[in-house]
This record gives sequence, C-alpha cells and structure tokens, in this order.
Amino acid sequence: MSEQNGFDESPTSGVELAPNNSLPRYDLDPDEIIALTRRLTAEFPASTDSTFNRYSCYGLDGTNQFSNLARSVEVTVFQEQFGNSPSDMNEGYNPFETASGFFLVVDQQEGLPVGALRYIKNSDAGMKTLNDTESHFGISVDTIKANHGIENLDDCWDIGTVAVLKKYREGNSDHIISTSLYRALYATALEEHVKHFVAIMDKGAYNQLTKILGVPFVPISGTSFFEYMGSEESLPTYGNVDTFHDKVKANKESLNPSTLKLFGKYIDRLLLGTEVPEVTKLN
Repeated sequence: MSEQNGFDESPTSGVELAPNNSLPRYDLDPDEIIALTRRLTAEFPASTDSTFNRYSCYGLDGTNQFSNLARSVEVTVFQEQFGNSPSDMNEGYNPFETASGFFLVVDQQEGLPVGALRYIKNSDAGMKTLNDTESHFGISVDTIKANHGIENLDDCWDIGTVAVLKKYREGNSDHIISTSLYRALYATALEEHVKHFVAIMDKGAYNQLTKILGVPFVPISGTSFFEYMGSEESLPTYGNVDTFHDKVKANKESLNPSTLKLFGKYIDRLLLGTEVPEVTKLN
C-alpha cells in the first residue's frame, strides 16, 4: 500500500473489472480503482490547460460505469471522517443513484481519483436534502419550496456530497481539488439554467463556502445544526444560484488587502474558473 494515497499501486495485469452495469458500487478494491482510472483517462483524455495541469475534471452521469470512481472517493472520505461504511453509503444514496451526477477530479500524475462532488436532480424519489430536512425538522417540502421561492424542483439541484482525499486537503494542496469541484458545479449549473441549490453541509464545508468564498448559502427555513450521517454538526442550506456572482464579487471587494491576498485566488477560481481544469463531460 502507498503511504501517500492509501491505494495499492501494483500493476493491474490480470485485474478484472466489474461488469459495466454493476452500479452503484462503493466497494471497488485498489486494483479496480487504478484499472478503471486508467481506462477513463485513456478513453477520454481530458483538458489539463490550467496552472495545476496535473489534474483533470470529468462530468459523469450516475449511471456511467466511471461514476463508481467518484463513489470510491466518497466512501473513502466519508468512512474516514464520519464512519460511513460502504453499506451506509449505499443505504443513504441508493434511492437517488439514477438521478445523481458527479464531478470527478483525477490526479493525472498519480493516476488516481482524488475528489468528487455529487449533485442530485429531481426524481420520483425527491431530493435527499429536502426529504431528510422534513423528517428531522418536521418542515414539509412544500413549505421549504414556498419559503425559498422554489416553484419547480426541476430547477433545483441537491448537492449530495463533496469529498476530497485527505492528502489533497492538507495545507500544501492549495485547496485546488475542492475549488475545482465547486467551480465545475457552479459553471455547469449556469449552463443548465439551474436556479436553486440545496444541501446538508458539514459545518466545515459551510464555513469554507460562506465565510471564505462568500457564497450566500442560508439555513433552510430557519433550521439549525444537527447530527447527520456521522457529522456532529450539519446544516440544511439553500442557495439562489442567480445571486452567487454578485454576492461573491461584493464579498471579494469588501476584503482588506491582507485577506484578499490569502483568499482572492480561491474566489477567482469559483467565479472565473482561473487555474482550475475545464470539465470534460461524458454524460
């Protein structure tokens, strides 16, 4: 096992991948992860035209065989941080798998998936954030929609997960993986005319988005932090996509020079897509 990334980097000759229709899977073994990543990057060479050009970013439908690479990142991170096992992840997200899409960041140098963001579109199963907010706080989905001006859930995306391997969350990572994922989500939502985001966010992610980047997420219908899927403090949140650009830009302009020097580049990645890889879409 590699001490740096936790995956076995042994040769993949003789490794048999699961059938293409074996979805979803949260139990890919290390050799399968390496082999499937190699297949992805060989069949779909991605643009790496960025300052950090060792990384590429893919947009995947949840029914695409390569989406299991995103699930492998999810379960690795969520098991480490919150104690969620593969069966926990399967139980929690199974109703939403066919309505899920993923952004997946691959480290081309290591040949491994290192970050993933899941978003969930409206379906017969509803949206996980809204369903779980209703069950925990007793606020109906119709009430949430009315409180936040959501006329049609087809115009709304649920940010289901954001997961970055530990090595790529540390100080010398410059937050390139997480900001690449956030930019991919925001830019694609604009392209597809998505008007609303909902998400149940761990407090750390919520603080990063709202306090550092200035993204105007607010608590859903006055809810508060609660224990959720192993996270001691998570918050149901809502964001109006159309307001993001002006709000984030205003936040940047309000920063003092020293704070701007620290965080300005992260804001530019989100708003302008500077330094981050373009999304190669497979779906």
